[in-house]
Amino acid sequence: MTPHFRAIAFCLIACFFVFQSQPLKGQQAPEPEPQSVFRLDAMTSEKLDNGLTISFIQNVDFEHNALALHWDYISGVAQERAGLCSAHMRCLLQNLKNQITVYPTLEWEALEVSAKGNLISLLPATEDLPEIMDWLANGITSFELNATTWSIVQVEMKAELVERGAFSTIEPMDQLMRHRLFSVQHPYGEIPNESSVSNIQLEDIRTFHHRYFLPNNCKIALCMNADNPEARQNVETAFGKWKARSVPVSSVMRPRVGRNTELAWITSDDKESLTFQMGHVMRLKPGNENEWILKALATIIRNRLQSIMKAGARIEVDFESDASMGRFIIRGSQLSENFMQICIQEALNLLQQMTEELPSDDELAQAIEQLINEYGIHLMNPVYVAEMAADGNSSDHLKSENEMRNSFNQVSVIDVRRVANNLLRPNSLQIVGTGPQELGKALGNAIDSDNAMDEYTLAGKLIEPYSPAPGLTSNYIFDSYYAACGGKSAFEDLKSSRTVVRMDAEGGTVFTVTTEKQYGIGFSSSFEANGQVMMENVVTMEEGFKRQMDINQIMSAREYQRLKPDLYAARFLHLDELRGVTEVLGTVETNGTIQHVVRIHFEGNVVETLFFDQTSSLLIKSIVERSGAAGQNKTINDFDEYKTYDGLTFPSRITQTTNGRLVELITEEMRLNVRINSDTFNRN
Repeated sequence: MTPHFRAIAFCLIACFFVFQSQPLKGQQAPEPEPQSVFRLDAMTSEKLDNGLTISFIQNVDFEHNALALHWDYISGVAQERAGLCSAHMRCLLQNLKNQITVYPTLEWEALEVSAKGNLISLLPATEDLPEIMDWLANGITSFELNATTWSIVQVEMKAELVERGAFSTIEPMDQLMRHRLFSVQHPYGEIPNESSVSNIQLEDIRTFHHRYFLPNNCKIALCMNADNPEARQNVETAFGKWKARSVPVSSVMRPRVGRNTELAWITSDDKESLTFQMGHVMRLKPGNENEWILKALATIIRNRLQSIMKAGARIEVDFESDASMGRFIIRGSQLSENFMQICIQEALNLLQQMTEELPSDDELAQAIEQLINEYGIHLMNPVYVAEMAADGNSSDHLKSENEMRNSFNQVSVIDVRRVANNLLRPNSLQIVGTGPQELGKALGNAIDSDNAMDEYTLAGKLIEPYSPAPGLTSNYIFDSYYAACGGKSAFEDLKSSRTVVRMDAEGGTVFTVTTEKQYGIGFSSSFEANGQVMMENVVTMEEGFKRQMDINQIMSAREYQRLKPDLYAARFLHLDELRGVTEVLGTVETNGTIQHVVRIHFEGNVVETLFFDQTSSLLIKSIVERSGAAGQNKTINDFDEYKTYDGLTFPSRITQTTNGRLVELITEEMRLNVRINSDTFNRN
């Protein structure tokens, strides 16, 4: 498509323009269509030879001009240097601020330059446009960053983290919510800290700029309130020599949605102005076929919640998306302590209701009128329009009132319920709130799947609920455990075992699992259903594989690392071989018993937390958390009914809960030091 036809297509789709044709002779003139409050006198979009996309938007009703520049990249690309994208944008702004002194007619404060995410906006005066474009082009294309500038920015970033737990460009609660939705290993869930900012080097910032800040990865939108024929030439002259290069293709994985509702809490002394967020990730991208239905659904939810709010309280509801994924989010603010729990509970009930019941026609009509009016107000703001046009993922939202009505005319109450039922997950929400600790505990007991809250600092650091235990070591705890179960040497001398375990779930037996082990060599687990072996897992010191219908299949590295510890009868005595590092967290009192708590950090972002009864020294519970790009996988094992077999004691019942799914493992038979055919562990 040529630039000319792209411009025409863009105008037809995105602009607020009403065309009234002349009636044919003898034909009655149609009633004039209502004019939108937003008039677009001219809008064009074109792409320069170097790949830079430029949009020009003119509207005489704009109060002032606005300019926005947008680059496509994924924030959060370096975990050990979390904050790199923010550091780069700050350095770029500082660089621009330093260079503006070369242009006597320009004033930094008058331009009102701001940045959020990967977007810069400012307010350019028409008469200064040639100098502004030249200044921006020089600052962006040359990017002469020195150590002094980075040192100043680095100090500012660290000070913000110390003061408020997050950079000034993001609210701490927004940061924690992203972390809970996406996990720390996901680019969207990273939480910067002083250490990660210290890890960022000057060359990292230069490399980032060189990699992503390219003309073929940039969109510029200029909103003007008067005709300026030279504006296009100003931009082309300033940015036309910017050299294009290949841009790395970035992609992120959408995390899985959990099966539980979980509460995170930031304790504060405030009792009158509390806030909360709740939401979940979802499969949603810009231009989704249900986009206008989702807008109506969000507005209906907001209206219902707002109707029960006290004066001053605010509710926002939205389905947010970018090029990679989406999320559903509710934000509540200005809530009193007494009303906070009521509001959250009502929100949970309402979301469930929306998946089951039809809204009324009047509700839908009211929501549509609200959306049209709100968009009309937004689209009179030139900064908003420029940012929407520069962000290619949002430019389709620039519609006229008539175009919006046409879109909403296709939406019915049946559509709203259908989409709510398909996309909302009212029983799988992440909730983050702030307020007094006792309120958080009460909410956790009422709505969290574990009947507890996870408490965080303002900086997004989890506050562990453990009491210090000076002098307590992991070796002492492990030695006591094995002593209570028959002795370390007895476990280390154990040669082999054969066990039969029944795997029960949802009221029935799923598999009977027979496992044969030669400790330190290998083991094989056969999964049998209805008298037939469905699959075998084979693990040795060197490899792991699956055997199904006598065909060997690859076992993932992740699964192999999960199963490998079972090669040892006393795995806590072989953490060096398993590359596990221990720390004693302290003690915790649960159900009237005191437990010693040890945490083991393994390679591959795997963390296991162990709970040993202080009196019996037996292992009571373990929590295994695996973090990756797809989110966090959490498995809770409850160990019960310890039994002794040939002098060694093992739990005979393990209740395993993984992401809300419960399985019981019941030992039906265990024999020790039996003869095992080592050929079992060989590939066929």
